[in-house]
Amino acid sequence: MALQRRGILTHPVTCARCGAPESADHLFLHCRFARQVWDNIPLTRTIDIGTNSTFDQCLAASHDLVCLPPTGVSGNIFSWVCWCIWTERNLLVFEDRTLDAKDISCTSIKLAREWQEAQAHKPLPAHNLGGNNSHIRELTSMTVSTLFTDAAWKAQDRTAGCGWIIHNPQERETTSGTSTELCVASPLMAEALAVREALLHAKALHLSNICLKSDNQVLVKALNSKQHPVELYGINLDIENLSSSFCSISFVYVSRNLNSAADALAKSAMYYLNP
Repeated sequence: MALQRRGILTHPVTCARCGAPESADHLFLHCRFARQVWDNIPLTRTIDIGTNSTFDQCLAASHDLVCLPPTGVSGNIFSWVCWCIWTERNLLVFEDRTLDAKDISCTSIKLAREWQEAQAHKPLPAHNLGGNNSHIRELTSMTVSTLFTDAAWKAQDRTAGCGWIIHNPQERETTSGTSTELCVASPLMAEALAVREALLHAKALHLSNICLKSDNQVLVKALNSKQHPVELYGINLDIENLSSSFCSISFVYVSRNLNSAADALAKSAMYYLNP
């Protein structure tokens, strides 16, 4: 009322997406777009975004919001999701640009993982290794590292984004990477390129035993049978040569929902190539 008596009119800020009054509760939890973002985050439990829940309540309870594997995120994801929702809101308000809810979810996971990996890893105490050197070498040689790979392909300009996640149980760490590829003829070729890039990085990490997992059944079958489609012949030969660098290697098909983290990385690489 005091502002009105001075001749200053106040107008409530409304949500740029749905027109409802904008508040922290609405922007980060209740807006339909925010719900879609949260639905695409693979959590061990569903975040309570009921109409009566508040941002402060969800923030206080966010310490046990844990992402399902193989996202590679072991820390709190809540702040990263909120940050990405906020930056996307500003893109819409100030630049009239909009992103898909799935892209926001993928970026949230990517940022959380990058921050997590940037933190200093504490080395294992020497006494935990135990045993003699030959026993340690034996354990190391039997450790199997898991690689998850995926690719995103854009038909219009034949570009691809590749993503991979490498879990090394011996070092108790998870690393990830992305690459962008030009002149990619098909989605299948993009998947093969992602496998090749992942194996190159696994070789650089001096890993010995590999289990590579992909959600492309055709590619996995070709790699296991060594009967390569014509379009993949050169790339698959590269993969065969790289495979000889490891003591053991296997190629395994996994469903898409178990490969969501690598998929998110591939899509983020594609987004940065085609913003």
